[in-house]
Amino acid sequence: MIQYHRDGSLRYILGSVTRLEEGPGIPPSIVSVNHDITERKQAEEALRKYAEEIYDLYNNAPCGYHSLAGDGLITQMNDTELRWLGYTREEVVGKRRISDFFTPESVTRFRRRSHNFWRRDRSTILNSIWYAGTAASFPCW
Repeated sequence: MIQYHRDGSLRYILGSVTRLEEGPGIPPSIVSVNHDITERKQAEEALRKYAEEIYDLYNNAPCGYHSLAGDGLITQMNDTELRWLGYTREEVVGKRRISDFFTPESVTRFRRRSHNFWRRDRSTILNSIWYAGTAASFPCW
């Protein structure tokens, strides 16, 4: 429930009402407990706005970002990289492996380096991968 405070500001109230039956011949009573959750609501709104900013930053970054499952299946890809590749999110995420977009030489290099990354050395950096059908390399990891 939302209420007005005396100063005109809105207050968010979480309330619960319980009916108490005390016995035969005794009229029931009601207990109402209310909590001011305005600060919690404000914190939730601030967090929601922050999440929107992060999402926007991820999707509109000047570089391509993607997340992969252990087998190379694309689990996320930002709008920038999708534009570079000419695909929609629906065509790629959860349906394609990152190696589907690589030249044969890059597939070999990716498998070798990603194997080390997943197995033991997470500091391994894949400097660039050549995408099939393009004349440019893009940073990866």
